[in-house]
Amino acid sequence: MTRRTLAPIAAGLASLALLAACSDTDGTVTVTSDDLAVPANYSFESRFEAGTSSVNYQGQVCRQTLIIALDNAVRDASEISGSEYRGASVPYFDDTIAGTIAAENTQTVLGTTLPVPEAVDTLGELCGTKHLKEKFAGNDTVTDWKDWNTEFQGVTGQSSAEDFLRELITAVSNQAEQGTNAPGEPHYVSTTGIDYAQYIQKFLLGAVVFAQGTDDYLDNDPTTPGKGLLASADQAGSHPYSSLEHQWDEGFGYFGAARRYADRSDEVNRDGVVDDNNDGFIDVLSEHNFAASTNAAKRDVGADPSSPTDLTTAAFEAFLTGRAIITTSAVGFDDMSSEQQAALLTARDNAVSAWEQAIAATIVHYINDVLDAMAEREANASAGLADLAKAWAEMKGFALGLQFNPASPMNVGSRFADLHALLDDQPALTNDSTYRQDLLDARALIGTTYGFSQANLEAW
Repeated sequence: MTRRTLAPIAAGLASLALLAACSDTDGTVTVTSDDLAVPANYSFESRFEAGTSSVNYQGQVCRQTLIIALDNAVRDASEISGSEYRGASVPYFDDTIAGTIAAENTQTVLGTTLPVPEAVDTLGELCGTKHLKEKFAGNDTVTDWKDWNTEFQGVTGQSSAEDFLRELITAVSNQAEQGTNAPGEPHYVSTTGIDYAQYIQKFLLGAVVFAQGTDDYLDNDPTTPGKGLLASADQAGSHPYSSLEHQWDEGFGYFGAARRYADRSDEVNRDGVVDDNNDGFIDVLSEHNFAASTNAAKRDVGADPSSPTDLTTAAFEAFLTGRAIITTSAVGFDDMSSEQQAALLTARDNAVSAWEQAIAATIVHYINDVLDAMAEREANASAGLADLAKAWAEMKGFALGLQFNPASPMNVGSRFADLHALLDDQPALTNDSTYRQDLLDARALIGTTYGFSQANLEAW
């Protein structure tokens, strides 16, 4: 299958800077190439219903929330030790949203200080019958660029992404039920130094969120007409948006940024929850940052002053620009002018590039945390496993997700396999010099692949 490839990241970001060059006093950004008005925030009026928003990505917010709900369950010893987490129908993953799960309060799941609007204040209201499995890599086979049931990589002896996830959930359930966790540590930390809560959550962010965003909604694979950027520009049923607008919105929803992301500082966006309209509620459909959007802000804040990054702006402006092109053109990709097509593909490439850079920079961050935790365990005989296990699981979990982007620079040649050979399947529990060097080599590989400066490889 022929797949798209991303332009070099530095060049892609530079082209975006040229594309959106001028700011108007009303807060819009005017694209100089064809006078395209790009709003400052993710707000687009319907072409089909005057005065109505055409933006909708509730399904993506649902699944971001279900990942958090499953993470909460893993962290609750009495919950995760239940036999259902060792069975064929795992709550949140396999279950449709019904019964007690449907009644769960969205505010409680997300831990927001303010309530969420009544229309989405339970998981049942937010998700309907949606669950995680239906969008997990290997189950949405129309768009999967590989067979994730047989071609999954990164873990020794594993070839199925879903089988691996179920093994992780079963392992932590057994560990909680039997009390075989690392002595003195939470029930989800193993004696081998793995934090199952972090591992499961970060793996799901790759195998659902990043996979769907990059390999489905933002893709333009000619073998899947009608999907992603090749969707129809006609009205989607009675909805106030076209199928193409909705596909782009769904990609944006998986990046996870609030619609007024650009109005906030990186310090605010890293935490992600703001009552932007001051109505006393947190609208999870528009005001809550999820996933990579928060990590982009964290890495921008943590970048070395000599080598600043602006992943938040790069990603958000690219998503805004692409949506503006789609809405303004009012035609499908094949009917756009060559200039519009090129601009849309540039916006897509820049959005995905910045999104993946945020993930890659976060892997670097946790490589550094693993190195620090190993050194602390050598210096302090009483240091427990929790810090090491957490850092390693986040590092490995995020790194497994890179394979799901068909255009990832980490999927070129043997890079992905080389990276995971260095990260290994579990951490060294001592300050092992060989493993330390492997991690430094992994960090260098990431730096070379994504063009990160040495200053940031050390600062993050």
